[in-house]
Amino acid sequence: MARVVCFVCLKEFELDDAFICSACSWHMCPHCRSCLCKLSPEAARAAIAVYLSHAKLSETYPDLEYNFWLRKAKELEKYMKTKIRVKSPDPNGIYHVWHFCMKCKQAIRHSTASMRDHLHRCRHEPKDFLTFPTTIKEIVIEVSG
Repeated sequence: MARVVCFVCLKEFELDDAFICSACSWHMCPHCRSCLCKLSPEAARAAIAVYLSHAKLSETYPDLEYNFWLRKAKELEKYMKTKIRVKSPDPNGIYHVWHFCMKCKQAIRHSTASMRDHLHRCRHEPKDFLTFPTTIKEIVIEVSG
């Protein structure tokens, strides 16, 4: 059978020597017991992409298996984090703080009207907000897909 390299410990192993993980359906490395579960969503997608590229080039895997792994890689997108840059909605520093709503990814001035309007319109709670002093003019936040 095929020899592959583990994405975690980088040691070679025979696929015949590996168990299949019941959670992710990937071969577990016999050396370090790793599978896709041990990787970040981004790294797992990269591992699947390399696997699918090899599968297409060698044409040894049926389309059904190829489509299964392609679907699995696309499902990981919802767990991936992206960075968003948020500028202060109060660049002149009129208020002492400003807020960022984690649910709708929107920056809000600290005025009572702005907060009340946002809370009422979006049905969010105060715990959904991050608060920043006016001296911070811009933030970068990692958010899940």
